[in-house]
Amino acid sequence: MSTAAPTTPLTSPAPEDIRTYHLTAPADPATARLARQFVTTALRSTGHPGLVESACVCVSDLVANVVGHARVPDLGVEVSVCRERAVVGVRDGDPGRLPWSRRP
Repeated sequence: MSTAAPTTPLTSPAPEDIRTYHLTAPADPATARLARQFVTTALRSTGHPGLVESACVCVSDLVANVVGHARVPDLGVEVSVCRERAVVGVRDGDPGRLPWSRRP
């Protein structure tokens, strides 16, 4: 089952200027398509159609990483938008596996 609902944004410029949408879905390869549809709808409906193609490539890659490496039952996709920008993120919800710095 998946859900989509506005949530409190992670950033704090003027709260009334930022809208955040969140999707929770199973950590399954088929979720990449659902995540792309979610991101496409959020960006187009908020006036950011020019960001759709790049955002979909990024969200597909991030969902694939969660599915392939995180070993969690579900994942979250978040889209935060304001007039000047959009931020798209994917979370795996595993607090025990925080990212670490790597040398290039």
